[in-house]
Amino acid sequence: MRKEKKNLVINLIKLILTFLIFWVIFKRVPFNSLFEVINGTRFFYFIPVFLLGVGFTILKIYKWHLLLSSVEDVNFSRSVDSYFIGMSLGIVTPGRIGEIGRISNINKKLEGLGIALWDKIFDLYIVLLLALPGVYYFRGFLVAILYTFFLIAIFFILIRPQYLDFLKKIPILKNYPQIIDGLKVIKLRTLIINLIITFMAYFLVIIEGYFLGMAFNMENFFAFLYGYPLVMLVNLIPITIAGLGIREGTAILILDKFSVPSNIAFNVSFLIFLINTALPAILGVFAMYLEEIKKSIYKTDLWAYLITFIGGFLRFYKIGVRSIWIDEAITAQVSVMGVKDIILNRASTGIHPPLYFILMHFWIKIFGDSEIAIRSLSAIFGILCIFMIYKLASKIFDKLTGLISAFIFAFSPFYVYFGQEARMYPMVTFLILLSLYYLLKGIDKGKNITLITISNILMLYTHIFSAFVVLSENLFVFITNFKNKKVLKKWIIAQFIILLFILPWLYVIIQNRTPEVYQGAQKVSLTNLGYTFLEINLGAGRAVFRNKILIASLFLLIFIIGFLPPWEKKREILLLFLYLFVPILLLLLLSLRKSFFSARYISMFIPGYVIFLGRGIRRFKHYSLIFLIVMGLLSIYALGLNYYYSNLANLNRPWRDAVRYIHENVGGEKVFIFAPYMWRPFEYYNRGKISYETLHISQLESKLKGLSSGERFWMIIANHEIEDPEGKVISLLENKFIPLKEVRYYRIIIKQYKVPEG
Repeated sequence: MRKEKKNLVINLIKLILTFLIFWVIFKRVPFNSLFEVINGTRFFYFIPVFLLGVGFTILKIYKWHLLLSSVEDVNFSRSVDSYFIGMSLGIVTPGRIGEIGRISNINKKLEGLGIALWDKIFDLYIVLLLALPGVYYFRGFLVAILYTFFLIAIFFILIRPQYLDFLKKIPILKNYPQIIDGLKVIKLRTLIINLIITFMAYFLVIIEGYFLGMAFNMENFFAFLYGYPLVMLVNLIPITIAGLGIREGTAILILDKFSVPSNIAFNVSFLIFLINTALPAILGVFAMYLEEIKKSIYKTDLWAYLITFIGGFLRFYKIGVRSIWIDEAITAQVSVMGVKDIILNRASTGIHPPLYFILMHFWIKIFGDSEIAIRSLSAIFGILCIFMIYKLASKIFDKLTGLISAFIFAFSPFYVYFGQEARMYPMVTFLILLSLYYLLKGIDKGKNITLITISNILMLYTHIFSAFVVLSENLFVFITNFKNKKVLKKWIIAQFIILLFILPWLYVIIQNRTPEVYQGAQKVSLTNLGYTFLEINLGAGRAVFRNKILIASLFLLIFIIGFLPPWEKKREILLLFLYLFVPILLLLLLSLRKSFFSARYISMFIPGYVIFLGRGIRRFKHYSLIFLIVMGLLSIYALGLNYYYSNLANLNRPWRDAVRYIHENVGGEKVFIFAPYMWRPFEYYNRGKISYETLHISQLESKLKGLSSGERFWMIIANHEIEDPEGKVISLLENKFIPLKEVRYYRIIIKQYKVPEG
C-alpha cells in the first residue's frame, strides 16, 4: 500500500509538471498555430514517416527478441507481445520502470531483469553516440573530443561484462545475483549486433523527423541530424508523463537554432511520439488484454455498435454545409409533389424508380426540405449499412472480419460523401445488403424467401441496377441448390412474384429507352477504371495524395490477399463473388455501347469489395499486426476525410451563396440562367423570390434581342465548361453588351450587363 501511495504521488507530480511545461510551451507557441501549419502540409510524406516508424518498432522488437533468446528459447510472437506490453506499462509508470513488465511472459524473470536493463543501456548509449554531432555543433571541437573519449570508455565497459561484478556490492542487487547474471549472459556477438540494431533504429528516427519536416515544408536535414538526438536524449529523462512536454519543449529550443519554426518543431516531436511510442503502447494494451478483447468481439456486438455510432457521427458532421447540387435539387423538387405525380414524373423519364422519392415525400412532410433534412435520410440508411455489412461479413467469415469491414465502410470518404447526399444510393445499398444477409441465413432450408422477395421488390423500385443483384442471387441459388427441388420451387415462385411487381417499371424503361448516365458518365478505359478505383477507395479525399498509384496499390494488395484461397466457406464466398463481379462486369459490357458506368452507380455493389478488404486484413493472424494495419488505413482515411470536410464548398457549385448574392443585388432587372437544368438548384434556394429565364446556347441571341436600349440584366453562367467549351457565350455577351459587375464562385459566374444605348 505504501509503495502504491508513493507511485501515486510520483505520478501526480509528473502530471502537474506535464501541465506546467505545456502551459509554458503554449505561452510561446499559440495552440492554433499547431493546426494552422497543417493547412499547407504535404501529406504524401506521412507515408514514409509511418513506414519509418514501423521500421523503428520492428528493429526494437528484433533487438529485444535477440536479448530474450540469450536467456531462454522464445518464439518471435512472444517477443512481439512482451515488447508491446512493456511499452504500454512504461508509458504510464514512474521513470518508465513499467517497461520491465515486458519480462512478464518469460520463465526466468530475474535474468530477464538483467536483459531489460541491457535494452535500456543500449538505447541510452546509442542516443549519446548520435548526439555527438550536436555536441560538436553547440559546444565546439574540444568538448566534442572529450565527449568522444567518454563514449569510447563506456563502449569498453559494455563489451567487458566482467566489469559488472562491482554491481553486486549495491545493496538492492546483492540479494538478487540472477539480475547480474542476466547482464553477464549476453555474448559479445549479441551485444555488438544489438548496438548496431539500436543505432539503425534511432537513426531511422532522425530520418523520420526529417521527412516530417518536409511534410511541413521545412527541408533541413542537418537540423535533425545535429539537433534531434539531443531531443531524444532529454526525452530519456523521466520527469513527466511519457516525456510529454519535455520532448516538445526541447525540440522547440534546439531546432529553433536551425530556424525551424516552433509550431513545426512541436508537431514533429509530438508525431514521432505518437507513432514510435504511443502506438506500440496501444498495441501493448491489446497484447495484455487479448483474451478479453477476443471474448468481447465474438460474444457481443458492442464493438459493432461503437463503429456504427462513429460512422453515424461522420455522416451527420457538416451535413448541411455543401450546397445542393442538381441531382439533390431534383430529389427535393420531385418529392414535394403528390405521390401520384411523383410516379408519373419518374415514369416520364424512366431513369430512377419512384420508391425513394415517395419515401422522401413523407420525410419532407415531417422534417421539411432543408439541406440537413433531405440529406438525413441518406445518412440514416448509410448508418444502417455499416451494421448490415458487419452482420453480412460476420456471416460469411467471422466477427472480426465483420468489424474490420464495418470499420472500412464507416470511415470510407467515398461512403461518407454518399451518406451526405440526398439521393437513393445508401437506401438501395441497405436493401441489397439486407437481401444478401437473409439469403445466406436460411435459403438452404427454404427460409426467409418472403423477406428476400420483399427486399428485392423494394430495391428494384429504388434503383433499377439492383436487378444485377437479383441476377447474382439467382445464379447463387441455382448453383448451390440445384439438387434441392423443394427450395428451387419456392425460389422460382418468388422470382415470378418479383417479376409481376416490377413489370410496370420494365414497361416504363422499354418505352423511354433509359438514357445514358449524365452525371459522372465515363467511357470504359483503363485510365477511367483506375480513377474509379481511386474514387471508391478515397472519395473526394483522393486529391490529397500525390502518389495515387502507391495508395491504389496498397488497397489492391489487401483486396487480393482477401480474395485469394483458402476459402473456408466456399458457399458464402461464392455469393460475395457473384454480388461484386456480376453487376460490375455487366455494367462494363453495357457501357461499351451506352454509358452506364459511374462510381455512384457501382457504389451499391462495392460493399462486396469492402468485405474482401476486411478479409485481407483479417488474414494477418496476429491481432497487434491487424490493429497496426487498421490504424494505417485509418490514417489514410483521416487525411481523406480532413480534405473532404475542409473543401465542402468546392465539391458542389455553391448555389446557396450565388442565390444570396442575386437576392441582395438584383432590383427589377431581368435574370437569365445559361445551362440546361441549372435552374433546379437555383430555384431550390430562390423559392420563387425572383423571376428568371433559362437559356440554351441556341436561344441566346434571339432572347437577348428583346432587351431595350440601356436596360440592365444579369446572366448566371454554369456548366459552361461542358455546354460552351469554346467560350462563345461569354464572348458574345462581352462584345454586344457593356459589362458592369462580375462575381465568380466555384464553377458559377454571375455577370451584370447593360444594353448599349442607341
